[in-house]
Amino acid sequence: MNHSGEGRIRRPRISVLSGVVLDQDAMARLESCGELTVHRGEPARGDEVTRRVKDSKIVITSTTPLNADVIGQAPNLELISVWSAGYDHVDIAAASKRGVVVCNTPGYAAVSVAEHAMALALALAKELPQSDRHVRQGGYDWSAFYGMELAGKTFGIVGTGATGSHIARLARCFGCHVLACTKHPSAERAARLGVEYVDLENLLRKSEILCLCAALTPETEGMIGEGEFALMEQKPILINVARGRLIDQQALVRALRRGRIRGAGLDVLTQEPPGEDESLLREEQVIFTPHTAAVTPESMAALTRLCVENVEAYLQGSPQNVVS
Repeated sequence: MNHSGEGRIRRPRISVLSGVVLDQDAMARLESCGELTVHRGEPARGDEVTRRVKDSKIVITSTTPLNADVIGQAPNLELISVWSAGYDHVDIAAASKRGVVVCNTPGYAAVSVAEHAMALALALAKELPQSDRHVRQGGYDWSAFYGMELAGKTFGIVGTGATGSHIARLARCFGCHVLACTKHPSAERAARLGVEYVDLENLLRKSEILCLCAALTPETEGMIGEGEFALMEQKPILINVARGRLIDQQALVRALRRGRIRGAGLDVLTQEPPGEDESLLREEQVIFTPHTAAVTPESMAALTRLCVENVEAYLQGSPQNVVS
């Protein structure tokens, strides 16, 4: 009998970083894949993330940043499975340089986020927060509120991935004419979604409701700023269910105060949570939700399942949902 450990198959080390929520089934599946370590608390020190991942072959992360320094000090690292659709907190260039595969979970919350976007749009269009406050404060003056119908309005969508595509379907159900802007438009896709693809300038000029669903990249960061607000001829309702840094928030404050837009529904912000001095918090025409558009039992179950499937697919030699 071999007592030295020679000849044993070394199981891959799998590290799950803080913020990732795993159910019993997911835990069991990952334990069958390798030596699993689940880190519950947030890193206490700057080098704690490095310590947690340095010996791992596979890392599962939610929002924990994995920068070039962390990736560079993990010599055994082969796979980063991101427990989210967004992956801007992972240094993709550093991972590519090292040959580390990065996978995400696209489309897991498309329905939840699309419904949330429409809820924000409707709440702003119908002035629901203001009406609610009015009644609670003792008022009951129907003439103080004039909402707007969605039917017949031009609904603009930036980004027609899984979420943007579902928002397009919902907007059409409300009787909206849907414009869209995407990196790779096609006549076939436009016909399938029932949208008209236009460039960003035309989208901004014509939209009465404008929804951001684009991924955050160096090209899209700050894509809605002073110049873009100046193009918004229809004074639209602006919805952001993607990433806060798509919008220049100070330009947004100025646009609200100048009446360039009717209001904004924001599930995401540049800084989360916002600081107490964030001027946007004082704007009454803004509805905030704390990055909860994707948080439903259905979407969270799909997220975890897809994240684990990414690990299994990689170990079987067929990586899926690869972004790097």
